[in-house]
Amino acid sequence: MKIRTVLNIFALVLIMLTPVSCKKDKKTEYSESFSGSLKFDVPLYVSPGDVYELVPSGVRTDDNTPWGYIWTATPYHTERDTTRHASDPSTVTGAYTLYVPSDTLCTMKVTCYAYAEGYYNTSRSTDVVIVDPEKTLSNLTKADLQEFTDSRDGKKYKYNTVGAYDWMASNLAYEEAGSPFYNCDAMTDVYGMYYTYEEAVNACPEGWSLPDSDAWKEMANAFEGVVDDSGSILGIAGDLMVDGYFNGQRLWAYWPDVKITNKALFYSLPTGYGQVTSKGSEFSGSGNYAAYWTADIQDEEDAFYMYIYLKNPDVYRGSADRTHFVAPVRCVRKSE
Repeated sequence: MKIRTVLNIFALVLIMLTPVSCKKDKKTEYSESFSGSLKFDVPLYVSPGDVYELVPSGVRTDDNTPWGYIWTATPYHTERDTTRHASDPSTVTGAYTLYVPSDTLCTMKVTCYAYAEGYYNTSRSTDVVIVDPEKTLSNLTKADLQEFTDSRDGKKYKYNTVGAYDWMASNLAYEEAGSPFYNCDAMTDVYGMYYTYEEAVNACPEGWSLPDSDAWKEMANAFEGVVDDSGSILGIAGDLMVDGYFNGQRLWAYWPDVKITNKALFYSLPTGYGQVTSKGSEFSGSGNYAAYWTADIQDEEDAFYMYIYLKNPDVYRGSADRTHFVAPVRCVRKSE
């Protein structure tokens, strides 16, 4: 009796386990995943009123099950837009027209979903930041500064006189050379252009040039900075930095060792730097660094630049490859 009871219990356990195992196998059999990764191209930074056509690609079903695309662009285009139904012919690309709002500055999240019968949905999301050169940067009042117009393109630059030099109070935005931030045209007049050294030496307007070590020494003397043996200037970073905001977000984060005063009316922002690659310029350091080419050459391959680091009160001197490193430019001229 004992043996029979044990056997009966064992059989009962097998019966209870069997349906669970079958159900799991069935779910695995009929729930497939797309092959590949969904992708589409859209600039990271855009201007109000821009219109872009986004074409999805990169995914497929292994058994040729037809699939479709659905899009959202929050917070301003929240309704789901089906640009290709699964029943549509393959000639329908599923392209989505993104309309950038003309009356707001914000970050939109654009999402594309691919779906097919019997398949798990797959998606890709990317942020799109709306910028306006007249509104994106704030807390940068320059009303008391003098103004210069670049005759080449009509762009206007404020400037301030320090010692024997006039210094532009914003980054050069001459578009015949260089790259805009993250290769987005919308950022040209916000952060200026980023140039290799070879581009930078010819980028300034007539009568203006890259600042050399003498110009930077004048800056140091004007604000009681100390130039060390490396060419770095000790103690004046805060005098060049401005407590600016980007679409309402503070750019230079607070750091106790750096007191931001902008006494030099230089209006330095943490616009970072970049590197020329086979795919175009790639950018880094924004939010932590501000870098500016100088006129001084180190050798046949490298040239010097000055840079500010968020956490240190000094302005450092560094060197970088003349044809691959890209940085903003502040032009100077001898004051009258």
